[in-house]
Amino acid sequence: MDVTDTVRGWITTPSTNNGLRLISSDAQVQFDSKENDLTAHPPELEIDLVDQGPAGPTGPQGPAGTQGPAGLQGQAGPQGLTGAQGPQGPQGPTGPQGTTGADGASGPQGPAGAPGLNFVGAWSANYAYAANDAVTLGGSTYIALATNSSSRPDLYPQVWAMLAQAGSTGADGATGPAGTAATITIGTVTTGAAGTQASVTNTGTSSAAVLNFTIPQGADGGTTSSGTSTGGILFASMYHSVSFTSVYYSVNNQNSSANEQAPMTALTWVPVACTATALNVYSLQSNTITVTLRSGAPGSMANTALACSPSSGSSCSATGSVSIPAGSFVDFSITGASGSAAGVWTALQCN
Repeated sequence: MDVTDTVRGWITTPSTNNGLRLISSDAQVQFDSKENDLTAHPPELEIDLVDQGPAGPTGPQGPAGTQGPAGLQGQAGPQGLTGAQGPQGPQGPTGPQGTTGADGASGPQGPAGAPGLNFVGAWSANYAYAANDAVTLGGSTYIALATNSSSRPDLYPQVWAMLAQAGSTGADGATGPAGTAATITIGTVTTGAAGTQASVTNTGTSSAAVLNFTIPQGADGGTTSSGTSTGGILFASMYHSVSFTSVYYSVNNQNSSANEQAPMTALTWVPVACTATALNVYSLQSNTITVTLRSGAPGSMANTALACSPSSGSSCSATGSVSIPAGSFVDFSITGASGSAAGVWTALQCN
């Protein structure tokens, strides 16, 4: 049965596409399903499309006809080309406000402002001063550069800076006569009995002191392998509980300090000149430490050439010839210690 013309009519007038119906008043037929492998044949529909040639120009649009009855919906045709964009329409109303976003990351912290000044009144030797504390002394005002105590502002420029200097005496003030400068003279130096304490006495006056020293006799030197005796004084042998919380340690007592200048509890005064010739150290610190003899004046102490570095549970020795001038000070610096306090024994020989 050829349905070509019928299908062409459906394409031309889709409203006529009501499908096909087979009608007979006397036929006797038998229908097999397509699954019958003996007699059934699957239905086939073959459609040949003939090229109709190039499309002609579009004619004017005719008047709209009356709408016919709705036919069956055909298959969707291919999508046409996108047309030109039309003019922009009026702006629509503003939409509702969106939800608030998450807070952004904090910006970097700004630089710290300059520290303020803390005025604490007149200077006192019994007060522990902190950095930026301000005091008055002798009519001048000073500011602390570092933590200190018992350090006069006019004598220790390392830890105090002058903010305002005392003014001069007015024209109508009377100026007294200049005082006589005090003097200190070394008198006699004698050797005391072994095991006694060193002593010093002033046989002069408060403005013209004459200091006489008595220095205990030292123990005899040991015998060397050649049979000769070595003289000298065992200046000090001392135990210290050492950790990194302190850096400076006394040579002849158990004082220690994190700051060599204030307080100066680790410094030992050497009234009579001597020559440091030997340093011996035994350490129970968990780290290898370095012990160095320092010499000089308060505020200008410096390392000497006597230094050695014992490991944990061992000793070390250093020899040399370090001149210690009369009236100077000495102490030890111990570096490399751990945070746990442990014993360190030091012995210094100064001939």
